[in-house]
This record gives sequence, C-alpha cells and structure tokens, in this order.
Amino acid sequence: LRPVRELLGASSAVVMQFRQDPAGKLVIGGAVYDGPDPESMNDYTSRHYVNDPVLKPLLSRSQSWEERSDPLISSLHRSVSLPSFRQSSYYRRFLTPHRLGDIIGFLFPVHLSGPQVITLGIHRALGTSAFEAVHEMALNALSQPLRQSLRGAFLEQELNQVNQTNTALSELAATEHATFDRGLHVVRASPGLAAQLAEDRLFADGLKAVLRSALSDSAIDTARRLRLRLPDDRVAEMRALDDTRDAQYLLTCPRTPSATVAMSSSEVARNDRAYDTLTGRERDVAGLVAEGRSNRDVANLLDISIRTVENHLRAVFHKLHVSNRAQLVSVILSQTRVGDES
Repeated sequence: LRPVRELLGASSAVVMQFRQDPAGKLVIGGAVYDGPDPESMNDYTSRHYVNDPVLKPLLSRSQSWEERSDPLISSLHRSVSLPSFRQSSYYRRFLTPHRLGDIIGFLFPVHLSGPQVITLGIHRALGTSAFEAVHEMALNALSQPLRQSLRGAFLEQELNQVNQTNTALSELAATEHATFDRGLHVVRASPGLAAQLAEDRLFADGLKAVLRSALSDSAIDTARRLRLRLPDDRVAEMRALDDTRDAQYLLTCPRTPSATVAMSSSEVARNDRAYDTLTGRERDVAGLVAEGRSNRDVANLLDISIRTVENHLRAVFHKLHVSNRAQLVSVILSQTRVGDES
C-alpha cells in the first residue's frame, strides 16, 4: 500500500475484502490500512461503509458479482454532487472528523470461498488538492498487477484459515461448527449450523448476543476456551484460531438435539420466578445487555450513569443467580422463548 500511496501523493490507503454471510448480508471479511489515522478504518468498517456513496451502488449488486478482466475505477468527487454531499451524514460524521478529502480507488470481484469483492481506496487529506486525471491513469496502469497481488494475498489468507479450522476440527466428532471474524460475522459454517443461522433469525441474533456478551467478559486466545449455552440450549465451546489481531473464532457444538444439555424443568421454573422479581428498570438493563450492549451503551440509551447501570447489573446477577453476561443472556433468551410460546 505505501508505495502506491506515495506515488499518488496520498495521505492514506486501505484495502478491504467484502463477502456475504450465510444469510446474504454484506460484511467486511478483512481490511489493511496504511496511514496516520488507523482509527478512521475502525470507524469506517464498524459503521460508515454502508453509506459510502462510491461503494454502495457497486456492492449492492453482490448477487451479480462476476470475475472481471478490468477493475472498476472510482472517484469520490466525480461520483457525487458536492453541495448536497456536504450535507450527508457520511460527509459530516466520517470524512470531516477524520480530515479526509478526495478519494480514488478501484473495485474488482473475485471468487475465493464464494463471490467476494476486493477494494482499494487511496485518500487525500481535507484541504489538499483533489486527485486529477493523471492520478487515475496511474492507478489504472497499476490495477492489473495490484489485482493479482491482492487476490493472491487474500487467497493465501483464506487457505490458512481453512487449514486452521480443519486442524482444530480433526479432533472433534459429531459436532457442528462455525468460524466468526472479529466483528462476529460468520465466515464459514457446517451445513446444519449454516442453515439454522440463515433460516432462524431469532437463533442467529441470540447467538451473536451470547458471543458478544461472553467476549466482553473474558479474553480468548488459542490456549483458553469459553463454554457457552446457545439460544437453543446446546452447550458450545469457543476458541481463537490463532493469537494475531485478525484471528478468527471457532465455535463448536453438538450436532443433534439428543446431544444437548438442556435446562431442567426446575431450572426453568427457578428462572421464571427469579425474573419476576426484577424491577422494570432492571428488566430494561438486562434486556439491553442481552442484546450485546456495553454498559456505556445501556447508560446512554436509558439516560442514566454507568455507575447506575453497574448497580442494576449487580442486582440482576444476584436475583437471577448468574455470575456473568453470557449466563444472563441465556436466562433472558429463555424468557423470550416462553413469551413467544405463550
């Protein structure tokens, strides 16, 4: 990235890999940044990429992604009407706070483990001159070797991840499994679990809440494994595939209901009685935590202090006889299922 960035007189550059999860939702599979503001990439990948006016129309046609011989070259200033664009939330909440001005780049579809798109973005700082036609010509001249290099790098990464998954699964039998990235998006999954995630939205949302709460409570690496109870009461195990910053998580669980360890009727009844003792505010806090919200998020949403949230959580943990957020999620989900069945 750095030689390309310097050649084009840019302040930063980023490469991103987009793919679809089992439910067809577009997610970022990987990203590499070079520049002075790494937080801008975190902000973009977590919240703002869905409103990118250059990428949005291209990525929205993911169902027709095909291999192309020529990458699609794009330019921010040629793609938008600047007066109206300056009123957009993307400009005001992302570009301006991170001092980003003009952007050029290219996009090309590839087929690795399914249809994907790789994008390269080159940025100039706010207040500097916009890219000119000569810069687009230079980027176009570099596009083919860059395309081959980036495709090979992401292919190598995917093969390493598949090998790590297969190695971890070689010791297991009669299990379902799923691999998640750091954003808890599904990278790949065994057929049974993939179908359940795609077809049962309540299970998929509940699973993400369980994972998010568990990871907010505990660090996880290749040496430490977390035991979790899934929304359908299966007991699962989760671990990191390696100890790098972009490591993926592997979740394994029993394949059939007969292998699950469900809550006993006495446990269900105890949870029901305990849940009934929660105050209205404690239920509000518990429900938001079960959605995977942080204490700060809960405080902002309920307009209370973080200390008040912590006090409510201590009371909730005591009344529900749980000791961490993952256990709390299981109790709240059991109440949701009871409510749906009634």
